[in-house]
Amino acid sequence: IAALQRTSILMLYPALFLLTAGIFIGAVWANVSWGRYWGWDPKEVWACTATHKDEIWLLSYFACQIGSCALIRRIGKHCSRIAILNQFAQIHEHRFR
Repeated sequence: IAALQRTSILMLYPALFLLTAGIFIGAVWANVSWGRYWGWDPKEVWACTATHKDEIWLLSYFACQIGSCALIRRIGKHCSRIAILNQFAQIHEHRFR
């Protein structure tokens, strides 16, 4: 398990960098094409959610390394619940309009 965890951490660094770079490049392209950087389109929201998920995963990993795992697990559970509700609202947004 430790080797798998190290491998996933090493793969997460470039993935997070590329995803963040893609979001910024996409925002510049959207501004040139549509005149706005962000429009709360479902694809934009999912990309942002994926970036935040990776950031939270890295931060929780480092926090557990310094010894505050119990607090991170509690915060992680609450963040997961909020993220699930947010995604449900984004997916079913057209029903509420």
